[in-house]
Amino acid sequence: MNPDQEFILESSDQQTYSIPIKLAMKSTLLKEQIEQANDNPDILKEALKVDVRSQILAKIVEFLKYEDAHPHTTIEKPLKTSEYKDIVGAHYAKFFDIPNTDLFELILKANYLSIPSLLDIACAKVAAMTRNKSVETLRKEFGVKNDFTPEEEQPIIEEQKWLDEA
Repeated sequence: MNPDQEFILESSDQQTYSIPIKLAMKSTLLKEQIEQANDNPDILKEALKVDVRSQILAKIVEFLKYEDAHPHTTIEKPLKTSEYKDIVGAHYAKFFDIPNTDLFELILKANYLSIPSLLDIACAKVAAMTRNKSVETLRKEFGVKNDFTPEEEQPIIEEQKWLDEA
């Protein structure tokens, strides 16, 4: 099988994207499909339907192409800063400068397709966004309603005080 041969993906909203097999192999889910082509080469002639909407699949394809030419090093954990650009570099920081809803969907679909590098870099964005922020600030930023009464919340705050000391 030629690693530069094109592999076609079809989004949940019927958009198709073509990527070289060597890039598709970075996804465990796609790799399994491609490996089945050793027994049945016709598999590669048809688009593989994936449960990813086109806007997100386009980002994933863009990521795979860029990362192939510019591999990212492993992200050191715990993060040393909340400056995402300092963690991943300017290109990836710009690439992940997307609405939170798209970011979270991208994380879910990176997990679904099992693309560890994408998942790692996207999750680092969320970690950087939440680093050193109060619960109240995070609730505002992510639109999370506090459904605890003050009486219910107090024991949790007491139990988690050690986190503020770290």
